[in-house]
Amino acid sequence: MKNWLKENPFIDAAMILAVVAIALLGGCQVTAPSLLNPEIKISRAELEIELQQLLSKAEMRFREIDQQEQFKRELLNHALLIGQSGQVNLVGLIPIALSLLGAGAVADNVRKQKVIRDNLTTYVKTVKENPGSAGDST
Repeated sequence: MKNWLKENPFIDAAMILAVVAIALLGGCQVTAPSLLNPEIKISRAELEIELQQLLSKAEMRFREIDQQEQFKRELLNHALLIGQSGQVNLVGLIPIALSLLGAGAVADNVRKQKVIRDNLTTYVKTVKENPGSAGDST
């Protein structure tokens, strides 16, 4: 065995490099810092999921801004109409009232989602800390 090692040093080095390369390339998953929590490293699939979550949140925020801008335009238009004619258009005020009602419902839903998310986070934390005790109602 010693003779073979002495006679073929380059094959030995190549074998050692191949084993190291396989261990490095195949054994370790490639990760990057999370978009939501940079202290955590995540894989490509997890990064894509976070990106989709952020994009959907951004789209929702843009829709909220669009609704608010539309509401402001309608309110301004009705104020100008009242100022010019001196008469209140009750039919025109109905969409404004409905917009206010919708904005209140959206704000309430956002608040409820936060409460649910906080309660779920607390529950999951409790289950992780005390496995087997959470969820037992007997």
